[in-house]
Amino acid sequence: MNLAQIIKRHAQFSPQQVAIHAAGEDVTYPALWQRIERATGVLLAAGVQPGARVAWLGFNDPALLVLLFALSRVGAILLPLNYRLAAPEQVAILGHAGVSLLVSDSAHAGAAAALAAVQGCRLLPAAGLAADGGGDADAGVLAGEYASPVLLVYTSGTTGRPKGALHTQSGLIWKPGWPMWPGGGPRCH
Repeated sequence: MNLAQIIKRHAQFSPQQVAIHAAGEDVTYPALWQRIERATGVLLAAGVQPGARVAWLGFNDPALLVLLFALSRVGAILLPLNYRLAAPEQVAILGHAGVSLLVSDSAHAGAAAALAAVQGCRLLPAAGLAADGGGDADAGVLAGEYASPVLLVYTSGTTGRPKGALHTQSGLIWKPGWPMWPGGGPRCH
């Protein structure tokens, strides 16, 4: 089981329920699940392997949730990169984490291109997550990876260099107050 199975389950049992409301748009669980499946195919086609680190540079956006859930299916790890950090700090974090792919929203495309060039990682616009990845997205999905790491969050480094904290899928699911807690769902306002 992986983190995304929660969305798939909601899509099957609550097909009319809104999963995300953002920027005046309502996304139902089945529509969110379709986005996650497409993004999984895109990530697999891009060569993302279990354990790979994939960074996000952008604002809070439904695409960020789609990326998180798709990465959970692959067994890869999301690193949300703080867009307010100076470029050298971002480069240091990307290098320390060993990021292989950087996904960015359109507002941060220029900064992301510069970071990817310096860091030597691939770049994917967030809109590319919705493309048809080709092939069977389920072929690269890991089974039984409930305890695998899925989220790498760095501190701001106010008292020294930024440090990363690695979170597992089960840790996110069972943390009280997290939107994935049973009875809750992802929200992006």
